[in-house]
Amino acid sequence: MSLNFREIDLVLSELKLSGTRIQKIFQPSYDTIILETFGTEEGKKDILVSVASGACRIHGLSMVPAKNERPLRFMECLKSRIKGGRIESAVQLASDRIVKIAITMPRDLEEAGSDAEPVDLGRTSSGIPRATSYRYTLYARFWSGASGNIILVDENNLIVDALFRKPEKGEASGLPCRIEETLTIPNSAEMALKNDKFQIRDLEGEGSFSELVEAHYSGRSGELSRDNLIMRASERYDKRAALLSAREAELSLLLEDYKDAERYKQIGDILMAGGFEYPGSREKESGKHSFVQTHDFYADKAIAIQIDASLSVVENAQKYYERFRKATSGLEDIHTELAKVRQAQVDLREWFAALVAEPDPFAIARALEKAGTVREKSIRKYP
Repeated sequence: MSLNFREIDLVLSELKLSGTRIQKIFQPSYDTIILETFGTEEGKKDILVSVASGACRIHGLSMVPAKNERPLRFMECLKSRIKGGRIESAVQLASDRIVKIAITMPRDLEEAGSDAEPVDLGRTSSGIPRATSYRYTLYARFWSGASGNIILVDENNLIVDALFRKPEKGEASGLPCRIEETLTIPNSAEMALKNDKFQIRDLEGEGSFSELVEAHYSGRSGELSRDNLIMRASERYDKRAALLSAREAELSLLLEDYKDAERYKQIGDILMAGGFEYPGSREKESGKHSFVQTHDFYADKAIAIQIDASLSVVENAQKYYERFRKATSGLEDIHTELAKVRQAQVDLREWFAALVAEPDPFAIARALEKAGTVREKSIRKYP
């Protein structure tokens, strides 16, 4: 369940973002960003902003998730525009689960006090340098489903970029931002009804509400909760383990059938040696399988050999030689594939054990998605 408007207000009041600077920006998943901020009073603080379906929220983080191996588009855009910027304010608009973060950029490196680079917005089609923007607004719309989004807007109210580009809804680079134009401020009666309908949840644990929200979503609730992710991993593990087990059993049966390949050659030799009574013409015409009784000079005992009575002795011997050839060549292939299946079973067990031991839900989610790798906390890709 996503945060309601009262919970968002409470988290914002606890985070005290006004006056802090944005030092780093991460994007641990496609629907979530993290702002590392620093303030003279609050010190370093990591802020998670997520529009994940069913888990839209903002709160502080006690542990930063592992970084993505690949740079993501929206993260790189934010880093080039607002890294080193100062958060002037962070407020919710019209109690509508839309948070507006106003950011100003330093006008020179001395004011930045960091390695921030001047903002370069490129040139127009005529080759004229675009005007540098020193004020940005980051809107986070915490609406579950397809309406959630995070949008960066410049001082001219033009969209620089959006987490989810939606041109059909007017949320794409270069378009004017209409978020505040569409807001309706509720009157006192409507606010009273909203306050009655939406309550601040009584979450388990101790600490600030922001800390309780972090624990709630990372451990027990939402699409990206650790419990839900481990359950998904367990389902994948069981399904893959069953497939590998079935294949191992199939190959083991073939191995059992092929392990006596030499015996097919011996039977062919015994048939070629002759010295037995071959079926009469009636059996030959029927084309049915029959048996010949002869002496097995390999084992020094009597033996009954199955043959096709419609074929000659030589043709029956050739069939046994062909089975010997196939079994001999197939035996090596079966051993090779069986070794691969058993190694895949080992890899699968190690993969699942690593996920169970991983405390970071974002790292677990990336391992399940099989998209990219985890840089700081390596987990084997899903086999």
